[in-house]
Order: sequence, then structure tokens, then C-alpha cells
Amino acid sequence: MTKINTPEKHDCKIVLFLRSKGGNYHARGHPIRLFLRRRIRAICILQIGQREIIEENIGYEQLRQELPYDDIESLLELIVDVICSTASTMRIGGEVLPAETVKRRFQQLDSGHIRYVVESLRQTTTKINNIRAYLLTALYNAPVTIGPYYSAAVRHDFG
Repeated sequence: MTKINTPEKHDCKIVLFLRSKGGNYHARGHPIRLFLRRRIRAICILQIGQREIIEENIGYEQLRQELPYDDIESLLELIVDVICSTASTMRIGGEVLPAETVKRRFQQLDSGHIRYVVESLRQTTTKINNIRAYLLTALYNAPVTIGPYYSAAVRHDFG
């Protein structure tokens, strides 16, 4: 696995506000130096590349046909945010964890995990105050909780 040092998600969105004045990059009326323009372009390319890898890992096209588009798109963006984050730590389930640990777990996600998270979210009847934190925790825990969840469901149905 190649380790890519990627910037925060917000850096890529800056591009939307910078391009003006005949295709030159400007911020608040001032030209941006060449090295910064290249960095911003590289940031966006890295995020697009990571998104494509994640789409393949989770079977994005198939999931779009099976599940609501907004659910899949939101989870995909959340996964990209985590994997592209430059933070040294992340808060998952109230715990502060090393970012590399969280990223490794998120890189394990596949279509089964996404279906499991969406299904679990649909079955939840309690009010969720912080949906981003809830989804981060659900995605992080999915690889280790999916097996026991379906085993318990089978025992309940046949036992």
C-alpha cells in the first residue's frame, strides 16, 4: 500500500473560489503564486484518486442501484474525508484514536459493510443528534461488528 500524504478536505473546495479573471487563479483579488496553484491542483487530484479507489472498494455503482443515492453518496464522502484527512487523531465513538488506525479500518470497508451501516441506520429508532459522529462510529465499527450482527439475526430467525 502506498502512503499518500493528503491535505484536509477543505483545501480542495478552495479551487471553486479561486479560478477567475481569464482562467488565472486569484484569491480576494490577488494572484496566487505558482507553487500554491500546483498544490491546490494536486490536492484535488489526490482526493479524486482516493474517491475512485474507494468507489471500487465498496462497489459504488452496484450500491447506487440497490440503495438510496443520498445514503451512498453521503457515506462515500465521509469515507473520503477520513482517508484524506491530515489530522493526527480522530474522535470515533467518543474515543480519540490515531488517524492511521482509523484510516486502515476505513480502507477495509466493502459493499457488505455499507449495506450493514445503511440497514442499521434504518432500524434505529432513537434520535441521532450528531449524524456525522454516529456514521463515523458505525463505519469504523462495521468490519468488526457485521459478523456477530448477522449471526445473532440468524439465531433469532431459526433458533
